[in-house]
Amino acid sequence: MTPRVPADYPRRMRRPDRITGVLSPVVTPFTADLSPDPDRFIRRCRWLLSQQVGLAVFGTNSEANALSAEEKIELLDRHGFAMPGLKE
Repeated sequence: MTPRVPADYPRRMRRPDRITGVLSPVVTPFTADLSPDPDRFIRRCRWLLSQQVGLAVFGTNSEANALSAEEKIELLDRHGFAMPGLKE
């Protein structure tokens, strides 16, 4: 199944089967107790998307090694629901 892409995305980003343009690393924010901060994560992702860049999450800043599978799933689930049009 092809993911749904919001209509207001730049034309070059409407083909979810192709990676084009700039992908920006998304630095995962953490709270004082060192747990991921989903609200700040969503705000950061929205800002990056507003700058017309794609998102490279968990792959460039060692978060993939530092986060549990459950933490990554929670952040990605919250990200999908917070970005209108990306989830049904």
